[in-house]
Amino acid sequence: MRSRLNILAFPKRKSILILLFIVSLSLFYTSNSFAQNGLNCLVKLIIRKGDSDGAKIVLYKNGTIMKEVSAKKGGRFEVLLEYNSVFILSFEKNGYVSKKIEINTNVPDVFPKNIENIKDFDVEIFPQKDGVNVMVYNNPVGKIRYEEATGDFGYDTDYSATIKKQIEQVDKDMAQKDKDQEKAEQKKIDDANKEKLLAEANLRKAELENKKKVEEQQKLKDAAQQKAVAEAKVLADIKQKEEQKKKELEIKQKADEDIKKKIEADALLKEEARKKEDARIKEENEKRILAEQEKKKIEEEKKLKEQEKLKKELEDRLAAEAKLKEEAIKKAEELKKKIDEEARLKAELEAKLIAEKKKLEEERIQAENLKIQQEQEAKRKLDEELKQKEQEKLKKEVEERLATEAKLKEETKLKEIEQRKKAEEDARLKAESEAKQKDEEIKKAEELKKKTDEEIRLKLEQEAILLAEKKKTEEERLNAENLKIQQEKEEKQRIEQENKLKEQEKLNKEAQERLLAEQKQKEENQKKLDEERKQALELAKLKSEDEAKRVIEQQRLDQERRDKETEERKIAEEKQLKEREEAIRIEKERIKKEDDERKMKILSEKIANDKKYQEAKEVVVKEIPPEEIAKKYFSERSDEVTKLKRLTITRTVFNRKNVITFYYKVEHKYGGVYFFKDAFDISEWQYNNDTK
Repeated sequence: MRSRLNILAFPKRKSILILLFIVSLSLFYTSNSFAQNGLNCLVKLIIRKGDSDGAKIVLYKNGTIMKEVSAKKGGRFEVLLEYNSVFILSFEKNGYVSKKIEINTNVPDVFPKNIENIKDFDVEIFPQKDGVNVMVYNNPVGKIRYEEATGDFGYDTDYSATIKKQIEQVDKDMAQKDKDQEKAEQKKIDDANKEKLLAEANLRKAELENKKKVEEQQKLKDAAQQKAVAEAKVLADIKQKEEQKKKELEIKQKADEDIKKKIEADALLKEEARKKEDARIKEENEKRILAEQEKKKIEEEKKLKEQEKLKKELEDRLAAEAKLKEEAIKKAEELKKKIDEEARLKAELEAKLIAEKKKLEEERIQAENLKIQQEQEAKRKLDEELKQKEQEKLKKEVEERLATEAKLKEETKLKEIEQRKKAEEDARLKAESEAKQKDEEIKKAEELKKKTDEEIRLKLEQEAILLAEKKKTEEERLNAENLKIQQEKEEKQRIEQENKLKEQEKLNKEAQERLLAEQKQKEENQKKLDEERKQALELAKLKSEDEAKRVIEQQRLDQERRDKETEERKIAEEKQLKEREEAIRIEKERIKKEDDERKMKILSEKIANDKKYQEAKEVVVKEIPPEEIAKKYFSERSDEVTKLKRLTITRTVFNRKNVITFYYKVEHKYGGVYFFKDAFDISEWQYNNDTK
């Protein structure tokens, strides 16, 4: 089995992306292949603003570090987790916030461990930022476990819903921190640009001043050199200098104005860029809010549809369970009637057998008494005295025998009464057991219905809680300090709750021990009663089994006798049938032979004066040279047709083990057809039969 899970990191994602991430956790795809005995995790680690160098997975098993696995090229990891353990996969890199995934590989015994089970998922980590509380990442961001409903590994949605609120708060803080950082960086860039422009302006001003100074020095030098040559030009030079100064001043003012205009233009462009960015952010926020509202609306509609569907399924299930309950009650009543009828028939059969046995016993006693009387009469004729003594002796024996037989008869009668009572008791117990079983099945069905109702109610409550938490998460905006205070408060409440639970568990344990002691005493008493009842039942069962075996053996012997008689009757009937068929066959052959002889006789009389026949026979009996026969008819069968003036001859020659036989069919032009075998007349039937 193979599942694809996407666990992209939470920071700097809009809430809609976070929701898509939570949904994507439950999506996976399965595939079958030969597997190792464990859960194979294929993980891709995404490093925001960085690469996979130095990244690693720290593997914990049942709270103990097992090993560290370094990232392969592209941030990929492959880890095999053995079944029936709890693992923590910690994704770490220096300077980045670590994330953890808990994987519970406990599976039922019937889970096919010889099939490869692969889980693919991505994990994204981001750089650490000062001022952002990331304590939530000390806990796993997700938990994977085996789900019996799907028969595969999936995410613990309850845990995801619990931690979602905390992760969203960290995402908001991280996004705000990113915005603040971007603003600070942008401000730094703007300040740097400003300083650069001022530096360029100062540099240009210094260059102009240096140039001016150089020019003044040059002019002073030129003036000193030319003072002796042209004093007259002093005024002109002074005027020229004044004009030059004026021009330089204009150039300087113009340069200052250009710098000022450039600074103002840059400030205006930055202001426009800032306004555009604010408008873009505002538009994105509006789009995000609209998308979230639309998605929320779709989810609410979907939830309503699911609730209606669950309600309908519940109604259908209740109707089906009521129908099954009625059918079960009806079947139980029918079964009870059937068992009562079988018990009644069995009792009648046993009573009938007892009556027959009693009758046979009485007949036997009468026969013995008659035999005794005959012996007494014979002895009386031989010797009167001996007869007297013998009579007394026989009388005594008869009395003893009658007493013994009466005693046996009474014991047999008591035994039969006990067996009948036992049969009735067995039938009653069986009926009660089956009725009890049916009641238990009905009770189980009702318990299943209650359980289903409770599950649906809990699911609806859970969904309502999740919706309330989601709404509350969107409305609230807690900072890191409030989260810390809340965590401390929850920890304190948890400790108090644990102490209360421990105290309650202690009281429950003491009460349970008392109940167990009482239950044990009751069980021992019940066990003694059950053993006594079991011994009585076993004794009665042995007696009934002996009687049942005797009846079954008698029935088997009767059935064998009937089967033997049936088989003998069947063999006799088959023998008679075969004799009749043989007689019919012999009669048919005799009739056919007589018909053939009669036909041959008629044919012989007919063709004796038939000129066409004589002509045909002359052609047939025409002798063929032996060398031509050996040359032409070497195969097992040869067929040839010869057409003469008035005759058409079809010759079929058989060569069987060098014995050649000729068959002819001669058709006369004027309407005669004749058949021959080696030049002897044969019937059409024989010709067709021999040459087919």
